[in-house]
Amino acid sequence: MKFAEHLQAHLTPEWRTQYIDYDELKDFCYKCVEEAASKEDEYERTVFLMEKDDKFYELCEEELNKINDFFNEKVAEARRKLKDLEAELKEYKVHVAERKFIQSKMTLEVTEPADKKDRESETFSKAILPGSVLRRREERK
Repeated sequence: MKFAEHLQAHLTPEWRTQYIDYDELKDFCYKCVEEAASKEDEYERTVFLMEKDDKFYELCEEELNKINDFFNEKVAEARRKLKDLEAELKEYKVHVAERKFIQSKMTLEVTEPADKKDRESETFSKAILPGSVLRRREERK
């Protein structure tokens, strides 16, 4: 498979304009070869090809800069998306932690023994009330 066919077969359609313009560079080379062949003088042909060589490298550099700019733009876009996703994940983790805290608090309230409050008040009463009052209280129960 020729390189041009391989390139066309594997490019991302929406990024087509951001790929190297291989056909333009190839056409430039073919035109240079045709024009160089028409030069009869060896020196003239050499000077011509040197000028075209410089022009070819300029075209290659323009293509490279185009691709580089596009790549840098995509990297910056990916970094922005990553930053947004990290912030969203952090918010989500806080939200989940808050929900777990609330659920655990609700679970504690539901699973707390019914007589716990009675036991706590009894302990408090024993510490404060005189013995005779406690005995009367026990008798009522």
